[in-house]
Amino acid sequence: MRLLVCLILSCIPFCSVLAEPAKVGLVLSGGGTKGGAHIGVIRALEEHDVKISYVVGTSAGAIIGAMYATGMTADEIEAAIAAIDWEDVLRDDPGRPTVPIQLKRGDFDYLVKASIGFSDGQLKLPLGVSQGQNVTQLLRRLLQRGEGVINFDRLEIPFRAVATSLTSGDAVVLSQGDLALSVRASLSLPGVFTPVELADQYLVDGGIAANLPIDVAREMGADHVIAVDITSPLLAKTDINSVLAVTQQVVNMITRRNADEQIATLAANDVIIRPDVQGIDTLDFANTLAAVQPGYAASQLVSGQLEVLASITGPALQKSVPGQIGPVDPPMIEFVDVTDNSGLGSDVVLARLGIEIPEPYDRRVLDRRIARLYGTGLYQRIDYALVERDGMQGLSVNAEAKVWGPDYLQFGLQLEEDFSSDANFNVGVSYLKTGLDELGAQWRTRLSLGIEQGIRSEWFQPWTRDGRFFSRFELGYQRNNIRIYADDDEAALADLRLQESGGMISFGRQLGQASEVELAWRRLLGFADTLVGQIDIPEREFDIGEVSLSYRLDTLNRTNRPSRGSLVRLTALDSGGPTGGDDYQQVHLSAMKAFSTGRAQIALSTILGSTVSDEAPIQSYFVLGGLGRLSGYPVDRFGGQHMGFLRLNGSRDFTLAKLPIFLGASLEIGSTWDDAFRDGPDNWHSAGSVYAGVNTPLGPVYFAAGLAEGGQNSIYVSLGNPFSTRPYRPFD
Repeated sequence: MRLLVCLILSCIPFCSVLAEPAKVGLVLSGGGTKGGAHIGVIRALEEHDVKISYVVGTSAGAIIGAMYATGMTADEIEAAIAAIDWEDVLRDDPGRPTVPIQLKRGDFDYLVKASIGFSDGQLKLPLGVSQGQNVTQLLRRLLQRGEGVINFDRLEIPFRAVATSLTSGDAVVLSQGDLALSVRASLSLPGVFTPVELADQYLVDGGIAANLPIDVAREMGADHVIAVDITSPLLAKTDINSVLAVTQQVVNMITRRNADEQIATLAANDVIIRPDVQGIDTLDFANTLAAVQPGYAASQLVSGQLEVLASITGPALQKSVPGQIGPVDPPMIEFVDVTDNSGLGSDVVLARLGIEIPEPYDRRVLDRRIARLYGTGLYQRIDYALVERDGMQGLSVNAEAKVWGPDYLQFGLQLEEDFSSDANFNVGVSYLKTGLDELGAQWRTRLSLGIEQGIRSEWFQPWTRDGRFFSRFELGYQRNNIRIYADDDEAALADLRLQESGGMISFGRQLGQASEVELAWRRLLGFADTLVGQIDIPEREFDIGEVSLSYRLDTLNRTNRPSRGSLVRLTALDSGGPTGGDDYQQVHLSAMKAFSTGRAQIALSTILGSTVSDEAPIQSYFVLGGLGRLSGYPVDRFGGQHMGFLRLNGSRDFTLAKLPIFLGASLEIGSTWDDAFRDGPDNWHSAGSVYAGVNTPLGPVYFAAGLAEGGQNSIYVSLGNPFSTRPYRPFD
């Protein structure tokens, strides 16, 4: 009998060799930031030499699972995740440097960037806080090894992504199509990301229907399942203390319940891995890699089971060599198919992408071109894919216009209070109509109420398919107050009310993505009244007929406390003569250079202005004063025919009680004068400020103290960016 047992045991290895290797399915659940644990699990599987036959993932599990299925190792996946700039990825803005120069004009305004759709008399809202444009492009980069694969069974490891139908609530198993878009559908958390439209239905995060889709792995043919569960547990009663906590608990109830139902189907020869990641915030994506080690540690607890699976699955697949990502020889793009519903012609879209057929396929170059087109603000999504037709390689570009367009409302609020005699308060609303012709004409009308009152309506007209040549046509009315001071007296002499109406016509050319030149003619008629005080106004009626030539360069990464880039505006203008109006000629230059060191942002700015001949009327004086423009002095305290100004501004971000704030200070020197520009002023005024602030949905809020020579001090509260928004002539 003992001899028989020994004989049977000695035959087990031989029988194992003859038997067909078992097929193991790896199932990765959703869990946001906690999905980093899946990387640790994959590393353990590699060390134990477990051959995975199928991969199924939901949400975060779909991202890591798809990367693994395309042939990436745990080390490669971790390195790719570590290189992600999550702040950039999770916003829709493709980055200010990619936005066409013509569309950056309004960035220095106080209107909120977010817009509300308004068409057919109805307000319209987007389907999600984020349209997921940058997320989709990130997924294309992460999954580039699977580019062009339509059937997910043809990946190095057959793969499935699980999403949820927004109309039926059922799980939708994605087995073919666009890999990046399928993963994007699986992670589209409702309300946060817009749904993905596939197969004539809206798809959202798969965790709602199946956060741990074990049954999908079984259907693919798995004999054994390794299930990695990072589903959040239910909150305790003491932790349910806000509306956000209530929402989180509802989501946890849904995902926990469907995950537990799937776990109940596991057999004795299956493996369940539960990483200890509950202390990691689900939405703190910058902390994703903190979950890697808990995933690896949890895998070691089932090391014996993994060794058993390794013995019955055969040798693991040999992963590709690190660094060999994507095709060695890029294909030639021989055609481009464009689908666009924004009103632009397909030839216009092609021209603005700058694709010249034929040209080699370069993902990085194409991503930059897509970002520039997305920066026009017309689209909720622009995506592309490599396709083949009649033996030729090409691109399919799908540009989806915003579903809440094509007309938009913007609102804004600006406040600057110095707790003395000066307060600036403005409310603005803008109505924008887009897609007025196939070249992308737009019509914007803006109403301002407050210290500055008026209405302006502008038609922006591109003239060429690539959008480089353009014109602006503007009509408007504006009313503003100007305070007049004596040269050596700090007390104001009078307050004037200036009113003007007129229009502007311009023709310009974009010189690159970040610069342009523009030739403009502005014709304005108006008059001035004395509101308070006694002052002799030589001419109560004024006439402006300026012809100007301007150059603008704008590469700032943001308008409020930029950390890199430059801003230059140089203008030469002539009023009078054949153009009509008062006779004077002016030149003005403003420039800013921004850079960073560590977490600090530093910007050096200068403004120079000169009336080079004749004398400009009071409405065209150069002015200084107020927070950021000789802080401590009243707003527009100094005015004259010439101006010189220099400012050094630095700030740094901090976290106070989990609230992101910033602290900063500025040093300023400047003056205005009426003698010749080369003579300079009688004296330069030095000033500065210290401030603290916080960014809000309405814009940055500054709490500042302005300090100037001669005991000129002020306390400020400012909503809006005081260091860039104020014009250097009253009616600019």
